[in-house]
Amino acid sequence: MTRDRSGQHYHSMYPRPDYGGQRINGTDFTGRDLSGASFMDANADHATFNRCNLHEVDLSELTASYCTFVNANLAGADMRWVQLQFCNLQGADLTGADLTMSRLTDCDLRGAKFAGAILSGSDIVGCLTDTEQMVYFKLVGGEIRNG
Repeated sequence: MTRDRSGQHYHSMYPRPDYGGQRINGTDFTGRDLSGASFMDANADHATFNRCNLHEVDLSELTASYCTFVNANLAGADMRWVQLQFCNLQGADLTGADLTMSRLTDCDLRGAKFAGAILSGSDIVGCLTDTEQMVYFKLVGGEIRNG
């Protein structure tokens, strides 16, 4: 028996992967379906999540440098208090993701989708972005700085 994100127990033939609190530095998850997995409070330096299905994954309090999420599905992900530095999120889908109080520093966000994302109190510093993203970030309360 395992717990879902709300803390409720559930039975499943396919338990959700739990990497919470682990050091997964350098791990290559390319193309994997990790929907609903937990990476809460994990360290993911140099990890690769390219083309992963990370729908509704728990990444809260994850810290990572030089990781890649190119074309990853992060729709509905819990990314509260995430700390990403020098990470590549080109083309990632963060539709409806919760990035409350997160800090993205020197990341590549070009082509990433943020429709409906929660950016309250987030800090986006020195990141490469598209013009539309800049407008959206300002409208929803994320702070954007050049460094």
